[in-house]
Amino acid sequence: MIELLKETEVLNKINVILKLYYNRDEKDFGDGFYPRLIKKKGSESIYITFYVDKYYEHIAWVQKDKSVIYGFDFEYGKDILEYLNIKAHVKADIILNAGRRVIYPKLLNSTYRILSQL
Repeated sequence: MIELLKETEVLNKINVILKLYYNRDEKDFGDGFYPRLIKKKGSESIYITFYVDKYYEHIAWVQKDKSVIYGFDFEYGKDILEYLNIKAHVKADIILNAGRRVIYPKLLNSTYRILSQL
């Protein structure tokens, strides 16, 4: 158990701050908060911190601050995961939001995957 605590302690010290873009109207009045790496016309920017942590048998990037991310449209989740891993020299395989729900990849039992198929 001490080994796991030390490893988790080290993982939690890895932080990356990303500048992401989102549509304010969609966030405030629409489907929710779905940020992306690429700026689109009319989008606003926001800086969000992610840290590395264990999540069951996975290494995960976890959203640390700002509004809870609902998910990522299209391939943005894959792009953000790759970008975070490259920046920190980490091999995480999932992204969790600030509530520690899996937002990438959309797993079979993910609330976000189920909602996206309605």
